[in-house]
Amino acid sequence: MYAGISMNINKYQWKDSLKQHLPGFLQTAIRGIIAIGRPKIFYTKESFIQKSPGRSAIPASFNYEKTTPLCRLMKEQGTDKALFQGTSRHNYTTFYYRLFKKIRYKGINLFELGIGTTDPSIAANMGSNGVPGASLRGWKKFFPAGNICGADIDRNILFEDGRVRTFYCDQTDPFTIKHMWKEEGMPACFDIIIDDGLHEFEANRCFLENALKKLKTGGIYIIEDVLEADIPKWKEYLPEQAGLYPDLNMMVLSIPNKFNNWDNNLIVLEKQLSI
Repeated sequence: MYAGISMNINKYQWKDSLKQHLPGFLQTAIRGIIAIGRPKIFYTKESFIQKSPGRSAIPASFNYEKTTPLCRLMKEQGTDKALFQGTSRHNYTTFYYRLFKKIRYKGINLFELGIGTTDPSIAANMGSNGVPGASLRGWKKFFPAGNICGADIDRNILFEDGRVRTFYCDQTDPFTIKHMWKEEGMPACFDIIIDDGLHEFEANRCFLENALKKLKTGGIYIIEDVLEADIPKWKEYLPEQAGLYPDLNMMVLSIPNKFNNWDNNLIVLEKQLSI
């Protein structure tokens, strides 16, 4: 080992030891060697419908098979967003952690559509094993100073829990969406908006067109669980929107997942900061 670094360090201590004992160029070299072979996504031109000039919060790459603190937190809450939970589940938390960790302790406003109904009569329900409100409670823990809002078409699962407030919304009805934004207790705008509601192109499009104005400059808008069959529709639709919103980064992100190869896709929009 180099210059007195003990062999008896655990996997959580090695980074601190590097910083204390090794010059910067050697630290970079060692990290590069360790990173070889790790599965990562590096964005390509094909990922982006539009990439505007300016500062971006979207990470240059992320490891879609590496557990993060957000993966563990969301798994504990019972969401399907976390890594390595099995068939039909997702590994979005690998991306979300890299995307949101810099703002974790700020007083952000987050909105998520889709609280997670278990009512079998409602489309896109989670089934009997679902946990309504799991994602919202997970976001509450991840953003300890954040205001967390959610909405759902199932009035029976609306709730309040400290910094979490929820509202009624039918995302296929523009009037209902506009009314929701005017509800008492609803913030004027959001740093993060996530659509995890009805996983159908027209429903996602309807909510997007009636919610994008609520996104702050520098904010992130995400549509989850996009079906493989719907990706061509998004690749046709998003360029039309790019002309209307030149300040938006727009991308279709397909994340490899050995448990799910049919809807492990995200639409990611970022309202760009000025250079």
